[in-house]
Amino acid sequence: MQGPSDPLPDESRELLPVQLRRLLPARDSAGLVLDAGGKFFLIMIGPAEAAAVMRELSTAKPERPLTHDLIGYILTGFDITVESVVISSMVNGAFCATLTLQRKQGEMSERVRFDVRASDAIVLAIKHSVHMQVTRLVLNQVEDISKMIKEVDQHLAADAGGEPSDDPAEPGAGPDTDTRPPSTPLL
Repeated sequence: MQGPSDPLPDESRELLPVQLRRLLPARDSAGLVLDAGGKFFLIMIGPAEAAAVMRELSTAKPERPLTHDLIGYILTGFDITVESVVISSMVNGAFCATLTLQRKQGEMSERVRFDVRASDAIVLAIKHSVHMQVTRLVLNQVEDISKMIKEVDQHLAADAGGEPSDDPAEPGAGPDTDTRPPSTPLL
C-alpha cells in the first residue's frame, strides 16, 4: 500500500477541486460530505474535529483560543499563509492530506509541505478560506454516496412536507432559503 510520501503514477497525481457540502452529526462522530465534481464521498471524523469544523463555519468564537485558532495565530504571527490543502492519500482506511504553507520574505518565498490528518487540513482550509483539492487516486478509491444523500433528502423532505431537491449538494428538507454563495459549505 502506498503511503503519503510514496511516488504516484502520473494519472494519480491529478488534482481535482473538492468542496465541503455537509457535516452529518452521528452519535460519537460526524461525517464530512465532500463533493468532487459531482462525486460525493464521506470522511468520518471525531466529535472534537466536528466541533472545530462547526466553529469555523459559524460566527461563534470560543472565549479562549482552541488548537486551530492557536495555529492560525502562529501562522499569522510569522507571516505564513496556507497555500493549499490536498486530500492526498488513504492509509489503512484513514484519509491523509498534504498541507502546503508559504512564507514570503521580500522577493523570496518558501514553501513547506506537511502530511496531516484530513480533518485538521479541512479545518485550516475553512479557517483560511483556501480551496481544497483531492487526488484522482483518492477519488478512485472512495465510494460515491450521491445516490444515498439524495435518498436521505427525499425521506427528510417527505417527513417535513417539502419537495426534495434533485441536487445532492442541497439539503432537501423544506424550501431552499440558502443565500450563501455556491462555494460556501451547506450543512
